Amino acid sequence: MSKKWILVLVVLAVISSAGIWLYRSLGVAASAEERDLVTVQKLDFPLIVNAPGLVEAKKSLSIGPPKMTDTHRFKLSRIVDEGTAVSEGDFLLEFDGADLSRRMRDETANYQRVQEE
Repeated sequence: MSKKWILVLVVLAVISSAGIWLYRSLGVAASAEERDLVTVQKLDFPLIVNAPGLVEAKKSLSIGPPKMTDTHRFKLSRIVDEGTAVSEGDFLLEFDGADLSRRMRDETANYQRVQEE
């Protein structure tokens, strides 16, 4: 057989396959009966993502105790609840000043004693 006849046979096979597929797909009924229909409600699904990693604030500011010589540890006496939205001037935290007040009294007493001598 020549190449021309093989090409004609391939084209005829493709056309006949397309015709059979078209004939069978037109015969399919796409309509549904009333008993097959179900009414649905539109609901928003929450998007939950479980992933390892580190969450960082988009905007943050580091705060800390005042710089004092010979004092490296501070105690917190009050702190704002986690997740509370704050703005400039709002209460954030309070350091316990009992140790500093005691040191200040002691140093003041020492200073007065030295002045008297």
